[in-house]
Amino acid sequence: MPGPRRWGGGGAGLEGVKTPSLVAKAVAELTDHHLIVGDGAREFARSLGFEIHDDLNTETSRALWLEWRRRVDPSHWLDPEERLRGIGRPGEDTDPDAIRRGRRGDPGRLGPVHPADPAHAARLRRFHDASLAAGLSMVDDGLIDADSFWGTTSLEAVSPEGDICGVTTTSGLSWKIPGRAGDSPILGAGQYVDNEVGAAGSTGRGEANLYNLSCCLIVEFMRQGMAPKDAGMAALERVRSNTVESRLQNSRGLPAFDLRFFIVNKAGDYAGVAMYGSAESAFAVCDENGAREEPLEGLLEGSPRD
Repeated sequence: MPGPRRWGGGGAGLEGVKTPSLVAKAVAELTDHHLIVGDGAREFARSLGFEIHDDLNTETSRALWLEWRRRVDPSHWLDPEERLRGIGRPGEDTDPDAIRRGRRGDPGRLGPVHPADPAHAARLRRFHDASLAAGLSMVDDGLIDADSFWGTTSLEAVSPEGDICGVTTTSGLSWKIPGRAGDSPILGAGQYVDNEVGAAGSTGRGEANLYNLSCCLIVEFMRQGMAPKDAGMAALERVRSNTVESRLQNSRGLPAFDLRFFIVNKAGDYAGVAMYGSAESAFAVCDENGAREEPLEGLLEGSPRD
């Protein structure tokens, strides 16, 4: 999203392209549209000469996917070691919290049910919750880095002339429901730039940004005179207060997810803030003093999964 031109481009559901941010740039520069998705986005990229790969998986990522699939649906995808020992049979605990604690469960299969059927919707929600729980259990077990699980990168910059730009790119939430698009390509949600004010980008739970239009909110807070850090903290507080579903809350009644904002204003003042701060949380900065990491400042103490 280039500030001086006051427009932006996005792509979603774009498979087989290693550099989707460049496709999004082409959408902005070559079309009258903001967002191109799915098969159309892939064909658009192909027409511009982008290489389309049949499979971007590595041996490691494929092995992780198989482990995730087994944890979600152990009645069909069996643990080979438990299979040989004759344990890990279906019919165990079906609670996503149990999967999160490392016990196996069966969230139920969707089956050929009419999508308007409430039972189908309930099974879909159970599958979603169990899918997320299985992925998070792999984070707990050290199989997946927590940052890689969400898989998003955001960059905001100010030129020496004071022009502002931003880009956010992501592979999306690991093993999401096929077709899910997050906040990254949506202007105002995962990314927003106003050349007279500043820019904000985000990583973390995309749905939280979609519900709150968080990055636009941050830029508007800065327009009202807030410093980047204060604007980011105010947006995090808005997200926290709007997180009312119990399934999205931890044992303390706080958001059971992290969310991070990377913010810069026209003067070059910047901030990196997060729903939860920790000694290991940092963001990258590059200015006249060179490249370095600085700690993210957290709104809340502890962990999202306390």
